[in-house]
Amino acid sequence: FEALLRLSRIESGAGREAFKPVNLQDLVETVAETYGPVVADAGQSLDLEITEPAEVDGDRDMLVQALANLVQNALRYGAAGQAVVLRVHGPRVSVIDQGPGIPLEEREKVLQPLYQGEATRQGEGFGLGLSLVRAIAELHGADLSLSDGRQGKCLTVTMRFPQLTDL
Repeated sequence: FEALLRLSRIESGAGREAFKPVNLQDLVETVAETYGPVVADAGQSLDLEITEPAEVDGDRDMLVQALANLVQNALRYGAAGQAVVLRVHGPRVSVIDQGPGIPLEEREKVLQPLYQGEATRQGEGFGLGLSLVRAIAELHGADLSLSDGRQGKCLTVTMRFPQLTDL
């Protein structure tokens, strides 16, 4: 219920007035520091790839929430022993896992509240994680994309922000 209320508030544009410059390198380092031990406890690793980090206008706490949701999904649906990658390249932040990915025909659906793909219906959750990520990306004016990794496997979720400044 709380997640639905949070999603509704974000979709209404609430919080935009508190936007401040956010350094994307600092953002992913914070997420890695916070969630790295959880990932390690699951027998996986959390790796950082940072190239030309940008500063964007946003709400740091919401962006941490979005990345945390993506890392949690990577843990839940990724391969055993995988390396989850947090990548920053300019104004783009990606979370990359080594799981089965999401079929092309399901990608738009999984971004909708309460939707869970066939392969995940047996798992935990209520289908709100990716819809919350979508809402946070939209609030920040970021483009959100889901794409395959190598050989059509893995999942890369990328938020491409309008760049505020170069660092």
